[in-house]
Amino acid sequence: MSPWLAVSVALAGPGAPTLDRIARLEWDRQDPVQLRTQIVGGDAETRVAAVRALGRLRSPDAIDSLVAWMDDPEPKVRRAVAESLGWTPGGAERLRFWWLRREGESPEVVAAILVGLGRQGDARDVQSLIAAMRERGVVGVAAARALGTLSSHGVNGLEVAVEPLIDHLDPLDADRFDTVAWALARIRKPIPERAVPAVLRALDSGPSPEARAWLVKAVWATLPEPERTDRFLVGMTDAPRLVQVAVLGALLPEDAEPFVLAGFLADRDPWIRYAAIDAVGRHPDPSREEVLRTHLARTDDPWEQARVVMALGVSDPAAAADPALPVLVRAAWVQELADPGLLVKYATESPEPAVRTAAVGAWAEREGPAAAEVTALLAASDALVRQVAFDRAGTLAPKVGAPLVRDALRTEQDAEARAQGWATLDTLFAADKRSLPSRDPKTRATLAALSTGDPVTLERAARVAKGLGLPPAAATTQTVPATWTIPGGEPLEVASRPESLTSVRQIRSARVTTDQGEFILGLDPFRAPLAVATFAALAEGDYFDGLVFHRVVPGFVAQTGCPRGDGWGGPGFTLPDEDSEVLFEVGSLGMAREDRRDTGGSQWFVTTSDQPHLTSEYTRFGQVVQGLYVVQALRQGAVIEDVVIERVP
Repeated sequence: MSPWLAVSVALAGPGAPTLDRIARLEWDRQDPVQLRTQIVGGDAETRVAAVRALGRLRSPDAIDSLVAWMDDPEPKVRRAVAESLGWTPGGAERLRFWWLRREGESPEVVAAILVGLGRQGDARDVQSLIAAMRERGVVGVAAARALGTLSSHGVNGLEVAVEPLIDHLDPLDADRFDTVAWALARIRKPIPERAVPAVLRALDSGPSPEARAWLVKAVWATLPEPERTDRFLVGMTDAPRLVQVAVLGALLPEDAEPFVLAGFLADRDPWIRYAAIDAVGRHPDPSREEVLRTHLARTDDPWEQARVVMALGVSDPAAAADPALPVLVRAAWVQELADPGLLVKYATESPEPAVRTAAVGAWAEREGPAAAEVTALLAASDALVRQVAFDRAGTLAPKVGAPLVRDALRTEQDAEARAQGWATLDTLFAADKRSLPSRDPKTRATLAALSTGDPVTLERAARVAKGLGLPPAAATTQTVPATWTIPGGEPLEVASRPESLTSVRQIRSARVTTDQGEFILGLDPFRAPLAVATFAALAEGDYFDGLVFHRVVPGFVAQTGCPRGDGWGGPGFTLPDEDSEVLFEVGSLGMAREDRRDTGGSQWFVTTSDQPHLTSEYTRFGQVVQGLYVVQALRQGAVIEDVVIERVP
């Protein structure tokens, strides 16, 4: 048994068994009714835990259970209810009602209501949020944050909020200033000409580099060309690195020629080099290619070379096939190939995972894949390639795609690929019931081969069977095993669920040693116990040793934890998200995931500047407490040498 499974009786409180039950119900995504029964009679801590667990289900069925606790006598419980309604689809109506009857409510609860409206609301809430910005303290800040969050979720009509936000750029109130600047950057609406001077004054007096960087993003496209030129010259010589990165990211073609930007490719700061590479790559002038190829020949860092190749954006089959180039650089050249046949060849035949990933990723972005290409990729040895092929098969005509997917599913053993395959088959069959012949014997064989699967996959298979007049597959629901065995290398058993929350709460920090320095992560087992427990178990099994920071985005994140080294790999299991309203500030530790919820595993990231839009979208389970400068100096390809977990005695 792993050391973190040892239970410390001394730390166990009287509510520990109930909190454990709540955690397991949440992690297993049980029915909201079961969680509601845990609230009755519990103390405030138990009620908060159960309410947050209900919210983390993100199920509309939990709304009535949450509403029942809107009048709880404890403000912290009511705040948890507001946060949870903000995580729950359909919670906006209840939050609007609560906002109207907020008289006498604590500012913290009102702020949580507004933040929740930012998550679940729509254009109807914009005017209420604008009015709420006039309130001082946490309420006004929450209203500004909610406006930015609405924009992040694609809500229209936010142009009316731009000038009111600018009016609240108060440099004497740092929290409000930062939040307003962030909201303006997220809304991405033109700044009215009459408001530009106010934004520029705020840009010059901003209390933090983050706020100044967001204002650059918000105002740049509105500035006249001479002003942009002046701002570029001053910003790139006398501004914090975050502002320099923002300027490089905001540049328009007429702002700086590639040969001017070339000077920043020699900067000692990797953030500046990476941002400059991207800026040159976006420029339409033909001289960009000469600048990038010169830098490609000058740098000997394969990660930076790969970045330059992607910025070049040209197809070069000879470079893609050159065995003398580092794998990462060849993968970048493969990613730029224009020939779909070559992409299929590399995706199915290359011995290097990074090359296969690059090939199938580039192939997936192409319009109109051919049936023969899908067929070849469905037969690949790499399960990830097959998963992508199953997904893209959904773009084929149903009568072509459905038989291909059905036949491939008969022998598919990988759970993720199989789930994607049934999702595609369900979609194709729903689009055209004639795509599979009635009572087709091949479909019978495919259904018979489905012995186990997650509930959603089995539901999709049942729909296909019903449409064909066949009995559903005799399959069992895939249950979480007692342990997970990490594929590849030495066997590593990771407990699927912590034995108790008490044992997890002994975990305090992680000392991460890389070939570019050391930093310490303070872990948060109280808000994200499952993420912390899994991270600790993987670390103590040496899972992270030797892995690289495969993704470094200047001023955004440094990300690692992928066993493939290309961002597409994981440990063979997924974790449910553990939402919280703790902001993703600079140095926050988050669990990376796919575009879908509840798909985290072993990949994690550290934010290298404040990133409020990640809050409640990704599991935040810690914070850099020492060595942030090391994280902010990491270059892409930095290698983890060791991760040591530290516990309370």
